[in-house]
Amino acid sequence: MTRLAVLLCLLLASTAAAAGPEIRATAHITSQTTTALVAAVASQSVSIYGGSICVDANGATTGITIVSSAGTNLVGTGMVYVLGAGQCLWLPTRQAPYYTVTASGTGLSLITTVGNGPVEVNLEVVQR
Repeated sequence: MTRLAVLLCLLLASTAAAAGPEIRATAHITSQTTTALVAAVASQSVSIYGGSICVDANGATTGITIVSSAGTNLVGTGMVYVLGAGQCLWLPTRQAPYYTVTASGTGLSLITTVGNGPVEVNLEVVQR
């Protein structure tokens, strides 16, 4: 029984390590800008596995675009989420990524347009 427990612990540890380092990408945004959430690292890409992007309840309707640091829209060409005051884009944590930065060596950014939020960003990402 002890050997089985040790083997199970080793298996779980190796599986977690294979997923790459998890990063909590956070930001408080109060203007129309491009905000770098995860810096680019040569030969690595960034995947979003969960989190939320919310506009403050006392804020203004704000357009939000999730992009690579090279400017590629990760959701789709021309796709912009528009969140009103008190609204959130919820990305429940899951095993498969929602969005992956397609080009190796690029980071993750968020573009806010139209309103000034404020926007609270809390994303779970893996960079590998």
